[in-house]
Amino acid sequence: MDVWLSQCRAQVCDRVSAGLSWEAGDEPDLELLNEWNGNYYTQAYVYDDSYHLDSSMILRGGYTRAALVRWMELLLEDGGDFEAELG
Repeated sequence: MDVWLSQCRAQVCDRVSAGLSWEAGDEPDLELLNEWNGNYYTQAYVYDDSYHLDSSMILRGGYTRAALVRWMELLLEDGGDFEAELG
């Protein structure tokens, strides 16, 4: 899993993003990606011969630790579902 912060100024960041990735092979399943993106909050795409699943959470304006932990749990749950779809 990769995690990155965006638009940071004076040790305050607007957004946190996290992503998971899997090898896509020779023929990525674009139909799977389109179906996934129509039904899930996480964003699935292909880049550099890999499937990627990303999610972001807005931090600017405030957040709670519980909300941040739950966002990460949901990303990992979606990651498990996505991996199962990849078969």
